[in-house]
Amino acid sequence: TFTEWENEFQKQQQQKSGEGNNVDEMLRVAQQAARAAGDVIKSHKGCCSETAGECDVKYSIKDVVTEYDKQAQTAIESIVRKAYPDHNFLGEEDVPAG
Repeated sequence: TFTEWENEFQKQQQQKSGEGNNVDEMLRVAQQAARAAGDVIKSHKGCCSETAGECDVKYSIKDVVTEYDKQAQTAIESIVRKAYPDHNFLGEEDVPAG
């Protein structure tokens, strides 16, 4: 754990660099993104695709990707990028199987 001195030093460093502790704002953005993704997934529960009728299998039948997984990830990414345009984003559907 941090001592009082270390906590105060860390607080001063954040203020100097302009990086305040913005955890509440990050949590708000994360909740908004999760809800948006959840809405996509819930609205299509039980189906992989309205057009193709199939799921993409990344590695095995336990690792499938539906068009709604991709839409949900896109919803998350757009909300995060809007709030934090300088941050990087790596989503689950962007990585190769394995």
